[in-house]
Amino acid sequence: MGPAVSDHGVKIDLDVGEDKESEIALARQRAETLFEEGKYLAADRWYKEVIRLNEHDDRAWARLGVIAVAQKRYDAGTRALGRAVKLNPKISSRHYNLALAYFLLNDKESAKEAIDTALKLSPDKSNYLELKDKIIRG
Repeated sequence: MGPAVSDHGVKIDLDVGEDKESEIALARQRAETLFEEGKYLAADRWYKEVIRLNEHDDRAWARLGVIAVAQKRYDAGTRALGRAVKLNPKISSRHYNLALAYFLLNDKESAKEAIDTALKLSPDKSNYLELKDKIIRG
């Protein structure tokens, strides 16, 4: 059986995306393993590969943000964490990490907004309360 062809003589792509899903899963697994081992530079590369394959992967964006903040690349951290928060706004730790990155950039207004959202989602987290206090006190 040959390839499917449209009425206009153009080959139809019958790939249903299973290979891409496998590729994403493999890249995500490699990234997570490296991240857990503290090998952030290598993990960064694999998370970027996950995002190349699926730009809507909120976990990969969040991890890239955490890596950037750990490397003192706060602007990159706010961009990646901001994307993660937009894709999935219900995870408090992402708002907390975004607040921390803004705080480290000395953007107290954005930091306060992010920590307030984190506290709405998880009001009893002591580290969230501590960061809010630091933001307020300057």
